[in-house]
Amino acid sequence: APQQIVSLLDSTTIAGVSSMVSTSAFISSALVPSTTYVYALLSARNASHLAMGEQSASLQDAAIYGIQVSLSLPFVADAAPSSGRALVSPEIGEALKEKFRLATEEWSDEDASTLRYAFYIFPLGDTYSVTEGSDGSGLQSTPAFQMPEIEWNDPSSAQYFTKLGGSLVGIFGSSASVSGLDLASGAYFTVARARDHLGGAAAAAVLGPWVRQPATLSTADLTNALVAVQQSSDPTKILSSLNAVTEMSGAVGDTDVESKKEVTNLALSALESVTSI
Repeated sequence: APQQIVSLLDSTTIAGVSSMVSTSAFISSALVPSTTYVYALLSARNASHLAMGEQSASLQDAAIYGIQVSLSLPFVADAAPSSGRALVSPEIGEALKEKFRLATEEWSDEDASTLRYAFYIFPLGDTYSVTEGSDGSGLQSTPAFQMPEIEWNDPSSAQYFTKLGGSLVGIFGSSASVSGLDLASGAYFTVARARDHLGGAAAAAVLGPWVRQPATLSTADLTNALVAVQQSSDPTKILSSLNAVTEMSGAVGDTDVESKKEVTNLALSALESVTSI
């Protein structure tokens, strides 16, 4: 098949014993993701022949004018991952009574095997009201949920994820899920990010989970959560559990001094374990 000329690039020539031709131009807007390209160096005996080659639609057409063509090694035009989705299970649960699992799937990329994933939880805020679908369709919100603009890299931005109340609950890794999460009561949305080996990244969001206040909550629920999460040796999970225990401690029914002391000691131990990981 003819090798189509996509774009002509400005170049610089340094003459010497052997000439060197270089270009810093990279017309990314002209490239189609997942398509293989090469750089082609055209050389001719005179300017008129070269001009005719520059007007050619393909390298084969340029060769008709006696133009010599030298090709670089091929490269693939990379794009950020796309078409992924985020999942939450269960969508509805009770704080410190149930563990939550976040997952992501269906991402498309030039080399999906290299993708790494991270997970974030955000408070839904007062903009939305959440209900459980009567037809078993899961969570619904009024108005319909849309992921806000989120800045992931610039802490000075007003849209930086932590300024929107976001928490990292799963650092970038090869696993497409994170499980065993403790969350305080409230309505949340979940964001899953996918990043390829060249740094291209994209995000997918889903409404949920909706974490309800338990009818009863005991210090045993708090201590069980802290004991279980410390065994994971995962700092993001530990911090999530610490936050949940701290926020839910006021809802505990039994408040004897020894029970409170046990929770405090376990919380301090969990915090120390985070700093040592």
